[in-house]
Amino acid sequence: PLHSVSVVQSLVNQGADVNWRNVSDINWTPFISASQRNHIDTVTFLLSINIINVNLMDYFGRTGFRYACAIGNSSIVAVLLE
Repeated sequence: PLHSVSVVQSLVNQGADVNWRNVSDINWTPFISASQRNHIDTVTFLLSINIINVNLMDYFGRTGFRYACAIGNSSIVAVLLE
């Protein structure tokens, strides 16, 4: 799947922008998408990249942290609060 950590690692290794926004949809970043879908390995990997901006928001003003909280993804919330 596109959100698997191995796919994301491969894309980053090929120069993908970790802060890219899907402007054709609702402006989600890879971090927001992984947080909303509870992909803890992908979130952890993205957080390990020092240039990730976890404060980027979608069109509704929501961050990955906000989605993780709203959906109850407690493992993601715990990682973000560390």
